[in-house]
Amino acid sequence: MINIKTVENAYLYTYGAWTSQTLTNSLSGFVSGVSTEWGYLSWTEENTGTGYTGEVRIDVLNASDDSVLIADIAKNSDGSATDISTYASTNNIKIRVKLYGIDYPTPKVSNIWIKYKNWIGTQIVTINGKNVLLNRSYLSSPTVSEINRAVIGENQTSTITESSSNLDDPVSSDLAFNSVTFDTTNLCFTAETYLDETDTQVANGTVMNAIGFKNTDTTPIFCAGVRFTDITKDSLYRYYIRTTFKISGSTSSTYVMTNDGKLMFLNRCFYASPTYNEINRYYLGYTSSLSSTMSALDTTHIGPAGFTYTLHDSSAAKLVFRSTLAKDEGNSLQFNAVGHANDETTERFLYCGKLSSLINKTASYIYLFTVNYLVGSPSSGSL
Repeated sequence: MINIKTVENAYLYTYGAWTSQTLTNSLSGFVSGVSTEWGYLSWTEENTGTGYTGEVRIDVLNASDDSVLIADIAKNSDGSATDISTYASTNNIKIRVKLYGIDYPTPKVSNIWIKYKNWIGTQIVTINGKNVLLNRSYLSSPTVSEINRAVIGENQTSTITESSSNLDDPVSSDLAFNSVTFDTTNLCFTAETYLDETDTQVANGTVMNAIGFKNTDTTPIFCAGVRFTDITKDSLYRYYIRTTFKISGSTSSTYVMTNDGKLMFLNRCFYASPTYNEINRYYLGYTSSLSSTMSALDTTHIGPAGFTYTLHDSSAAKLVFRSTLAKDEGNSLQFNAVGHANDETTERFLYCGKLSSLINKTASYIYLFTVNYLVGSPSSGSL
């Protein structure tokens, strides 16, 4: 968070027209640190004077050439800060304050500040968090609630691991997500909440250095956590918490989690009323290749056929689906792939497993197909 010197009302502005002052000096300058990104902009605006109708607008400029990155930012009606994180830290920036005074006097603007994000460390999803993801993705009526809370911690000295069940010293109550974004283009889910500057549940002077994420079960499940650089709580600032979750399933020569599959897991994990249906049908057939954008097998011999999971190994965050072909079913078929989908009106093709060679179905055998969904370790983050 960077404090800028106060812009005093100098009464030097032309009546009925926009005028501006560009701020180039501050305690530290509008220059971010390593591996950071601009976060939120806010300011104090004093509407003084009889018949006051003045307005304030702020432009964010690229400091290298004064080109406008964001124009005419107005004060939010609820007083909250404005997100400027679209612009990465490679842009050193200036702030231009524009005052419009219809009636004397023009507004007074002070306490301009920018909070930037500076996350250090890797967010860890716990085994319990992975099981929340699986439970909500294969049951039409999940038995655990969605992830929708954050909690702030202080004095986090231990490493957050897959087996962690809470932060070392949580100091806030659970903070509900007040803003969520389901990004179907970048295949991610972003959740945001904040600790208000007037919030007394975390005392001023508290050194905050960890955030955890939970669901809202009667006994909340600790699903993920991250440590970050120490921040000392100050009554002047609102502290924003934003985190982005992605499913980083890879494509290999033998299997693929499709983009729709990744979105299904995120949608069902973070929404109380998901808009994606659960995994609940399979296909048997032929595919020439695997792709994260595939929406069907090249040729389908059997399916869509319904099935249920066979095993949920909670200790390993593992889910096993099995389906069979009887001796007298599908004889003479040639196949090399099993696909999984859901049963929406326009179904979503979620996963495909591919054999290295074709199988010729005969009446001599019962064929068993097993697909394992195993949520990977933090280092791989795979599904």
